[in-house]
Amino acid sequence: MCKMAGGGGLYVSHSYVQNIVHLVFSTKERRKLIPAEFQSALWAYVAGVCKKNEIFVHAVGGMDDHVHSLVQIPATLALARAVLTIKSNSSRWTHERGQKVEWQEGYGRSASVRRICRWWSGIYEIRRRIIER
Repeated sequence: MCKMAGGGGLYVSHSYVQNIVHLVFSTKERRKLIPAEFQSALWAYVAGVCKKNEIFVHAVGGMDDHVHSLVQIPATLALARAVLTIKSNSSRWTHERGQKVEWQEGYGRSASVRRICRWWSGIYEIRRRIIER
């Protein structure tokens, strides 16, 4: 609800932000550092890092050389800080488990929810076909 402040300016009595983003980041030099048998543990860990930092996770997945996540970042957390937190914690965790996954600098991000949902359903279908082979 908008109200007039004493000086004639507008202020908003509450805020609503729905910051849903599709994040993609790759292993250093796109090396295949995430073996299939380690992926589900890493995706679960990434989801746990997000939850601990109040980032709502819709989905986490990826391949042996990159991670995809569909997350909802709170308005109080900058996107770059969220990505840094996820990447640094997950890299440290993999090193502790002998996998030594290092992330490439930077990340990709998309915010079109309709496109993201179609993309994710396509990825699940592709992965299902690979697994069934």
